[in-house]
Amino acid sequence: AKNGVLVLPAPVPATQPQPETTEGPGWGVLIRRVALRDGRIGFRDFAVGEPAQHIEGTLPTVDAGNLALLITESGVGPGKVALDAGLEDGALHVDVTIEHLPAGPAYESHLTLTNLPIANARVYIPRVGWSDLGGRLDLDLVHRFESQGVHTLRGTVGLRDIAVRVRDLDEPALAWKALGVEIASVDLVRQHADVGAVTLDGLRIVTRPAGPKPLPVLGGLLEAAEQRAPGDPPAVSATDAERPNSGAGRNAEHPDSGGATNAEPAKSDGGSQRPWTWTVAKVALNDAQVRAIGGDGPLDVGIEAGVTTLASAADTHTAVNVALVPASGGHLTVAGDLTMQPLGFDGTLRADGVILAPLTQPIATAQTRLLKGGVLTTALDIAAGASPKAPHDGARIAGTIDVADFDVSSDDPKPFALRWKDLALELREATAPGVLAAGGDARPGPVGVALARFTLTHPEIVATRTETGIALPPALGGAPAPMPTASDSAPATPAAKASRATSRQPVAPTAPHAEATSPMPVPSPAVKTAGTTPPPLDVEVRVDTVAIQRMRVAFSDEAVRPFYRSTLDPIDLGATDLRWPGPFARNVKLTAKGLNGATCTVTGNVAPAGSRLVVALADLPLAPFNPYAAASGYGVAGGTARLDSQISLAPGAYETANKLVLHDLQVTSGEGETVFASQFGMPLSIALSLLTDVEGNIVLDLPIAGDAKGMRTGLGTLIGNALARAILNAVTSPLKLIGAVAKIGEKPASLSPSPIAFDPGRDTVATGEDAKLDQLGHLLAAAPGVKLHLRGETSAEDRRWLQEQALRAKLEKESGVLGSVRHIAERGPRTAALAVLQARAEGKAAEIPEEHKAWFEAQVSAQNVADTALHDLAAARVQSARSKLTSREGIAEARLLVDETTAPDLAARPVVAVGVGSPPPRVPSGAAPEEPAAAQSSSEPPH
Repeated sequence: AKNGVLVLPAPVPATQPQPETTEGPGWGVLIRRVALRDGRIGFRDFAVGEPAQHIEGTLPTVDAGNLALLITESGVGPGKVALDAGLEDGALHVDVTIEHLPAGPAYESHLTLTNLPIANARVYIPRVGWSDLGGRLDLDLVHRFESQGVHTLRGTVGLRDIAVRVRDLDEPALAWKALGVEIASVDLVRQHADVGAVTLDGLRIVTRPAGPKPLPVLGGLLEAAEQRAPGDPPAVSATDAERPNSGAGRNAEHPDSGGATNAEPAKSDGGSQRPWTWTVAKVALNDAQVRAIGGDGPLDVGIEAGVTTLASAADTHTAVNVALVPASGGHLTVAGDLTMQPLGFDGTLRADGVILAPLTQPIATAQTRLLKGGVLTTALDIAAGASPKAPHDGARIAGTIDVADFDVSSDDPKPFALRWKDLALELREATAPGVLAAGGDARPGPVGVALARFTLTHPEIVATRTETGIALPPALGGAPAPMPTASDSAPATPAAKASRATSRQPVAPTAPHAEATSPMPVPSPAVKTAGTTPPPLDVEVRVDTVAIQRMRVAFSDEAVRPFYRSTLDPIDLGATDLRWPGPFARNVKLTAKGLNGATCTVTGNVAPAGSRLVVALADLPLAPFNPYAAASGYGVAGGTARLDSQISLAPGAYETANKLVLHDLQVTSGEGETVFASQFGMPLSIALSLLTDVEGNIVLDLPIAGDAKGMRTGLGTLIGNALARAILNAVTSPLKLIGAVAKIGEKPASLSPSPIAFDPGRDTVATGEDAKLDQLGHLLAAAPGVKLHLRGETSAEDRRWLQEQALRAKLEKESGVLGSVRHIAERGPRTAALAVLQARAEGKAAEIPEEHKAWFEAQVSAQNVADTALHDLAAARVQSARSKLTSREGIAEARLLVDETTAPDLAARPVVAVGVGSPPPRVPSGAAPEEPAAAQSSSEPPH
């Protein structure tokens, strides 16, 4: 054969012109017997290229008898032809019986082909890129042909020991032990085929899921398709181009042919060729194995499959059973009833102990490498398409899904993990109507998912926050690791190279470990027609019972200094009647245990029309949160927190009642002291003392409420404003008792109470000043953490009083007989002055007569009062005030601190100055005591 045409010797042309002959009636030739022994045959095919394909064979036996070359009604018996041939090391045997029927000749042939090598057939399969083909062909076929009658074929076809090799692959890309096809009947007249069984044993096929050639056995075809320019017509061989139209030729040769005969395929009413019909009784795939290579390692998957009752007829029900057994462990089975026309399935999907992580090895993307573990077990009933159990043009799934020992984790760039011990779903049903509908206008209905139970056991979440947010692995959209600097000796990573390439120009994505190929064309923007994106599916979910048991959350915050680390373990969450859209849930209960025994409980119901939740947080240690306080200029050295909240949410409104209790809070001031003082009008230390009760608790009520406008405000802002308001109300409530503020919730202008005035020169409280002591007692009782600073002061008025009392003592001493005689000349002024001074000592008003004033002033001025006397007076006044507070109000002396009286204080005021939490300020010498703002009723509610 050459150029697809069989080359035969041409007869030698005649040397003389031949006379014209007239056609006679023809000869009838009958050959009784023909025999050929020990023959040979050779065949060279130049159509496949150079060198030509050369096939040698032997013809050990050829027998024929009763061959009538011109069939007449002579009644000659059937002819017989027998042929034995050797093709390479295979054997061919043919028996042919030729009969003479009224409608014309008929023959029946029985062909047996055994052990025929098929290696040479590789050259007749173009563009597949096979480097080697091995295997054996066995045929046992019976072919019967009758003129204007039947035309059938039956028998068996076998291909065994097949091995197909390709370049760059050490093992066969495709191989099997035996393929057997049992042909019950092929009727070429009726165009119908019945196949009894198709059995494939020992299939081995290699795939490369990550590319560039997913199926190496067909890699050559893919290369040819890529090399063919878009729009080029498929190549046509010279043989096809030169071959005449076979159908036209038949019609020309048999113009009278018609009906369903072997002369011409039957036509339908529309003029098109009638389609073939077929049935396959049984298909079996035994001991098959698919090997997926590439990525991080190979994966072998064993396959066993059985199919019965396949047919081209509509509504044919086919039984399907497919079992997949990955070498990594477990197995998966699909079994059920399948209809091809219309497409439908009603069956089961079972998975038992399928280990998930090794299944991703041949793909090995950045995302799949995060999967470290997981075991899948399922028992699902599936109905889809034409199944009466499925929704219209949709699917329905019901059963159980269990994923155990799941682990997605990475340490790049920071620890990240999502793990669980077991996830169990009891799926009542999941329906997706319309998802299988044909046509672009088809609109799938809402996807409905109904779960009887969702159970998640021992989940674990590990996350880290940095300055840029939660640190996710790059594969999940997180920031990649820092790029190497110019000084780094290590070469750039493939990811970095890809990133730089992407920044220069668009490049079509390639699979990991792909061979270098020519760039794929990038689709033009015109291809992306507006409006082609399908609308998202509506999804409705309902779960009867949700249970998350013993969850662990480990969180690290590296956005603060020092780093904050916390662990919640365990966390339990339960709910019933969970629905989405919503959110909607009943009987919600969340319990969590954290640092050093801290607990949190959330209970309630959630619904779009209105949600009510109760939150109880107890024994939360505050010191670990010091990194956050340090950022605001404070330090938290100790203490615990308790929070009780009642939360009500309604459409467009919210209302919460919160009670925050801080026990034994230890806060150190720093850069934030100035900010605090400007906001609250006092240092933090004083505010804390005013807030702390006798049990060491700071109790703050934090009501937060608002409408839709308020809901747009950030949660942190809402809480911060409420906390500031609660603090100001709490600290000003006791301050109002001493008149430091006129209104609760108003920032105090000064924290110094009015000083306690004393009678000049004495340690007795002036008239009306006991009320001030009562106010201070009430303050100390209301704010057990507050300490008062007391400082005694004196004034010139005190010195004058002491001088007068010194003069009185002198006059009394000199009032005897001798004194009277000695000062007989001053008897009048002395007597008058002594009477006045004695009256004043008794607290009575008395004045020196005008005629004795000059003498009196001179005598008073002459009396010397030492500063020590003033110091003693100031100390006595402080002791008097302390005694009154301790005896009458029961205030501990430790809360009444005595500040030192300095020299300037001796010329100040006849008072005991009082400071709340810090020493009272000093006033210029001789200044009058400050009067506080008029205090309003202490019963006024806080603002």
